[in-house]
Amino acid sequence: MSYRKKILNNSFFYGLAGYQETIIGMLVSILVARQLGAEAYGRYSLMMWVVALGVMLTSGGVVTSIIKFVAEQRGDKGNISIPSIVSYNLRGLYIKLPFTLLIIAILLLLIEKKLPAENAIVLSGIVLLAILPKALQAFYTSVLKGMENFKSLFLLNSIVTPINLLAVLYAVWTDGGIYVFLCLYLAITTLYYLVSRYYAKREVDKYSGNIGLSVTSSDKKNMNQQIKLLYLTSMLGFFVDRQMEVFFLNMLATPEAAAYYNVAFMLSLYSVELIPGLLVGVLLPVMAKSRKDGLEVQAYRYREIGRYLMLLTAPVVIFVAVFAGLIVEILYGAQYKAAAMPLSVLVLAAILAPLAGLANSILVSHERQKTVLKLISFTAILNIIIDYYLIKYFSLNGAVIGFSVIKLGLSVVLLVLASRIVKTRLDFIFFAKVIMLSVLAVTPLFFIKESGVPLLVFLLSGVGFTVLYFILLVQFRMITRDDIELLRHIKEKIPGKYEFLTHRLFMWMEGRQRL
Repeated sequence: MSYRKKILNNSFFYGLAGYQETIIGMLVSILVARQLGAEAYGRYSLMMWVVALGVMLTSGGVVTSIIKFVAEQRGDKGNISIPSIVSYNLRGLYIKLPFTLLIIAILLLLIEKKLPAENAIVLSGIVLLAILPKALQAFYTSVLKGMENFKSLFLLNSIVTPINLLAVLYAVWTDGGIYVFLCLYLAITTLYYLVSRYYAKREVDKYSGNIGLSVTSSDKKNMNQQIKLLYLTSMLGFFVDRQMEVFFLNMLATPEAAAYYNVAFMLSLYSVELIPGLLVGVLLPVMAKSRKDGLEVQAYRYREIGRYLMLLTAPVVIFVAVFAGLIVEILYGAQYKAAAMPLSVLVLAAILAPLAGLANSILVSHERQKTVLKLISFTAILNIIIDYYLIKYFSLNGAVIGFSVIKLGLSVVLLVLASRIVKTRLDFIFFAKVIMLSVLAVTPLFFIKESGVPLLVFLLSGVGFTVLYFILLVQFRMITRDDIELLRHIKEKIPGKYEFLTHRLFMWMEGRQRL
């Protein structure tokens, strides 16, 4: 199977899993936000941020390194047994747990006044209890990614995400508050961990025949060095990517501002993850193994995957930016309309995020963690300083500006570093054309977004935009022969009755293909 088709097949199952987790996660977020209201949801978001911090301190570095280590051994048919690698990395996770719990407990004491007054101690206890199962879930799903077993990720989400949604619906029906939602979060996270452990263990056991090939002292030294670098990178990266703004908005502004920012941030994240983000999830194992095929092959894949990512990212970002107000109104209701402007800005700032994920996979596969660490260290410090002062004086607007500047700047630097490593460059002229075509496709719809029933207008606009964008891509010769073959491969998997129309469509594309 060619690497394109393999990536497509992996993306198919990873995509199904991603759609399940992202869409149901978005529904859960909407239900919780609508139920709690802006002030309570802002405080709830703060506690979720603290859980995420605890998870990062526990599993940071390990969840990335385990993907790389497992993928490399599978790609090389290496001399270290995969069960030994998994066991060694898991042990490191448990060693960090007591220190993490101590740090988070101290943090919860310091911010106690910002937590809900009722049951503050109990809520803090739930936050602490949720850290371990969430960290283990992240670890075992990373093992599955290293195995490139994205079908199991799909099955995992098929089991757990519907239960999660039903539980939240029940909580809303019974008029539950923050305490109820946190208890549900703990229960669902534990279920995620148990099911992911089952699937990961089943995959790892397939390599138990090599159990005698244990991790040597030299292997441990190499892994420890990489894990330490990745851990520091993850820790610092957390303050860049993981809503540091929610913490500062709760501390320096109001819980309502934190709620509006969280709504905008999550919608911008979902927008990127729903389509272009599907490829990003399968890139690290692909790049880790492709390094063995030579720099020229990796450079070619870097350019081609980057092109696909922009073809998918640009239209999503432009459409969401234009229809931000309508999206917030439909999903979260009028009480969150203040999140519309932040959503437009944040989603535009995320346009290079999938490409940055691609660049990061190149850096990790070439073991350039020290370079990434220096970059993230500088960015994290800068982000904290910028966020603090902008949020202190400009509240929500300051948070949006601060995150956007840092996100775009970091993405550009990562792309420059990755391009130097593989000695090639992405086609930014092509990217600019794709963005211009996306803007052109959405322009006719700009004037009708405020008319009619919001949901109907949004759905019809989405269909019209997609069709117009595709027509413009073909008409302006942005589609290559490889793209057409990929579309044929997709068509073969989807039975249809309109062979005549699809035949004419492919003939039209072939006549306008990029030379």
